[in-house]
Amino acid sequence: MTAQSAYRPEIDGLRSIAVVPVTLFHAGFGLFSGGFVGVDIFFVISGFLITSIIAREMQAGRFSLLSFYERRARRILPALFLIMLLCLPVAWQILVPRDLKDFAQSLVAVSTFTSNILFWRETGYFGTEAELKPLLHTWSLAVEEQFYIFFPLLLMALWRFGRRLLIAVFVLIFVASLIHSEASAHASPATAFYLLPSRAWELLIGSAGALWILWSGYDPKAPATPVARLLSLAGMLLILGSIFTLGKFTPFPGLYAIPSTLGTLLILLFARPGSEVYRLLAHPLPVGIGLISYSAYLWHQPIFAFVRYESLSEPSPLLMGALCLAVFPLAWLSWRFVETPFRVRRRIGRGTIFSLTAAGLAAFIAVGLTGHVKNGFDDRLVRSSLVSEGEIGHQAFYRLITDRYSRCTPEIMAETAPMQEEFLRCLQSSPDPRIDIAIIGDSLAEHLFLGLAEGLPDQNVVFYVNFSMPLLSQEPSALAFRTVLDNPDIHTVVMTMSYEAKIPQLLEQGRDPAADLDETLQSLKAAGKKVVLIGAFPSFWFDPYRCAYSLNSDKPGKCEMNAEVFDRNEEIYADSFREIARRNDTDYIDMRALFCSDGQCSMRHGNTLLFRDGYHLNIPGSRRAGGYVIEQSEILSTLRPDS
Repeated sequence: MTAQSAYRPEIDGLRSIAVVPVTLFHAGFGLFSGGFVGVDIFFVISGFLITSIIAREMQAGRFSLLSFYERRARRILPALFLIMLLCLPVAWQILVPRDLKDFAQSLVAVSTFTSNILFWRETGYFGTEAELKPLLHTWSLAVEEQFYIFFPLLLMALWRFGRRLLIAVFVLIFVASLIHSEASAHASPATAFYLLPSRAWELLIGSAGALWILWSGYDPKAPATPVARLLSLAGMLLILGSIFTLGKFTPFPGLYAIPSTLGTLLILLFARPGSEVYRLLAHPLPVGIGLISYSAYLWHQPIFAFVRYESLSEPSPLLMGALCLAVFPLAWLSWRFVETPFRVRRRIGRGTIFSLTAAGLAAFIAVGLTGHVKNGFDDRLVRSSLVSEGEIGHQAFYRLITDRYSRCTPEIMAETAPMQEEFLRCLQSSPDPRIDIAIIGDSLAEHLFLGLAEGLPDQNVVFYVNFSMPLLSQEPSALAFRTVLDNPDIHTVVMTMSYEAKIPQLLEQGRDPAADLDETLQSLKAAGKKVVLIGAFPSFWFDPYRCAYSLNSDKPGKCEMNAEVFDRNEEIYADSFREIARRNDTDYIDMRALFCSDGQCSMRHGNTLLFRDGYHLNIPGSRRAGGYVIEQSEILSTLRPDS
């Protein structure tokens, strides 16, 4: 056995540095805000090890594609099949039809190694909706397998032409992938995160390290030199810096993924025996965790997703910590009794592996397609009377306001407004260019438009929606405020937003939300505008389907959450915002009393659903909330026809 091919315990230790942070990140521990880079560490390790194997075998003239894919099947599929199989009865028991249909689709996608494409089309990576998908984490397996469909073929095609051409092509692919990754991270974050073209460069970093070792004769098992010790330590610091400093608002992967991937490469190359990093990673504890890291990665997401799905609010840190600990004994069991036996060729031959692979993939695809065609087996549950046409989902809400109301003015606001599919998100209640009331904010301001327009029929109400905080300091909100300030006909401004999401963004910019709000209200007041500032709406961990379908089943209702969650989020800003509103003669409308009582916040009123998803009001909800805001506001209540 050569030095290059000898077992390297520090690589298993490095796997533990990947799997532990990604597990803690998915568990919701804020200290590990950049724990998602664990996947990037896995990508580099995978590129390094796979390229080492392929290149050594090609150099020896014994590389076989069939053997390569046999090894991938032995490594990836047995534990993956186990997790998918165990997810089936749990999903059947707790998922409502729409979510079971989504799960069924993910079974097909995982079985065809396209789950990254499915999740790219469905959702982002950092939102609550993503956290409830049991097989979300398989996107990274899909990226790897897609890479390994093309990579061996490319390596075989270029190998015969010598190193120079191979290096040139690899560099070209690497640079193109990195440029695409950085551009997409800003323009289309989901594309950058999920798809192979923006991730290939990370795997190629590992490949480059493997080829350098092979061609240079460098021995990563030789005793560490002072330079190697320094470089491996730098690599560890780069990884740890990414884990503890990046966050869900970081444009990723792109350039922000370079520290963690470069750090991984430095450790792979220079964490040699005798170095501090080697001693740390080669310790039995991280090595043991690394050995079961693949199983741990497979186990953690389904456990977290199903527990969250059944919870009425974000599970407590204590519970999530306990679940994190539970992942690793389960991972040891699947590693010991599933992963390990299938890697031993003398026990399970090639023909058996390929037969089981074909049968397993076919079975999961069949189950998934059946679940899709059967619409999540919606005949399992009696349809609740709460679910009526248009109460859930965005289509009916936008269709109603688009058909009933007019395109907003001035034209610059319509031209710069976002779209919801084919619907323009900038409307006014009358075609008259004279506007009386302007609603400014994000989608949580927009969903009030119907209720305010119907409740104030003598006023021309417009909404200017964007995705920044409704403050003069923030673009594109500043454009809406300039439009309002320049229009003497607008006498009242209604403002609200997703406080829980927007305030952290402002803090990351180094700005003071209270000071910026004060500045905005002072400017509106100086221009003679009256202002109604609306407090937060409850945001539900679950969506209305779970509420509606649970009521007519044998399960407890899933329409309420503990009001402590809402109050805990509000206490961060509500008191200071109320005081700023008071100083600026602004109405502050607290929405708690409308949705919350007896320690619970509910997404329904009687037998009427008020929300179309976990955050946004539906048609009945907008009408109810709009009427409440008008009633509670001294400014708006005087504008009602009966006042």
